[in-house]
Amino acid sequence: MVDRFTDGLLTPTETSSYLEIPSSTLTSWLKGRAAGAPLVHQVEQRDRRPA
Repeated sequence: MVDRFTDGLLTPTETSSYLEIPSSTLTSWLKGRAAGAPLVHQVEQRDRRPA
């Protein structure tokens, strides 16, 4: 079963494509450059197998 709060569902590249925003925008949101703190969180990948 997938836990949407702890299991990554999309990579940052897939997310920016799905949201139709530049990957640089998503990267700045993840790294906290947009508002001084991250606007979204990222779950670290546990293994390299595709979802």
